[in-house]
Amino acid sequence: MGRITAISSQRRNPDRYSIFIEGEFVLGIDKKTVEDMDLRVGKLVDEKDLKKITSQEELNKAQAYALMLLGYRERSLREIKIRMRQKGYEEKLVEKVVKYLKDRNLINDKRFTQLWAESRIKKGYGRWRIQSELEQKRGE
Repeated sequence: MGRITAISSQRRNPDRYSIFIEGEFVLGIDKKTVEDMDLRVGKLVDEKDLKKITSQEELNKAQAYALMLLGYRERSLREIKIRMRQKGYEEKLVEKVVKYLKDRNLINDKRFTQLWAESRIKKGYGRWRIQSELEQKRGE
């Protein structure tokens, strides 16, 4: 394909970079992808490398989306999977993100169940309603 001739931060979002190969814009990617793929000016890239870069970018976006969801509140494994599928992420990518989250103990159905039940008890919900909600959240 060619050699990377420039990597420049984008005006509207300085955490995103434009990649130029042989002087022509090829793609815009996240700072994390630039670091993960060790991209630098002068590096030779081919079509295979570009596919790796775009798949790494997609993985980083999916992970960021899942982390954003978890930033609002604790979620069950099932909830994360459903929301990611609704967003249009492929099943293979969803599974990679779930593994990433599990490896870092960011999703834990047992912890989710405990926290959900405690919050519902504080709101005065009954046992059967809490149990019903949890079954929906966990997909039982």
